[in-house]
Amino acid sequence: FFRGFLQGGLARWWHARLLALLVATAVFGGYHLLDRWGWRPVAGATAAGLTLGLIYLLQPSPPSLLAPVLVHAAITCGFLSLGPYLIYRLRL
Repeated sequence: FFRGFLQGGLARWWHARLLALLVATAVFGGYHLLDRWGWRPVAGATAAGLTLGLIYLLQPSPPSLLAPVLVHAAITCGFLSLGPYLIYRLRL
């Protein structure tokens, strides 16, 4: 919700959708630093945020949150099911 509000609001205010995406992504990544995550989880969350923001940005008009929400759900399911196993097996 917050990212969509921030990205959409900045895009309307600045009339620059790509700049709004980059600023929203930076704020999103910076927010995860507040929880004292390591750099790898912060980088992963930031990359995921950028990807989901691009998915929203590149949709035909009118954009919908459905596509980014479905991709987010698929990513979350993958990390919760295979993620810990792969991290253990690959010794990351």
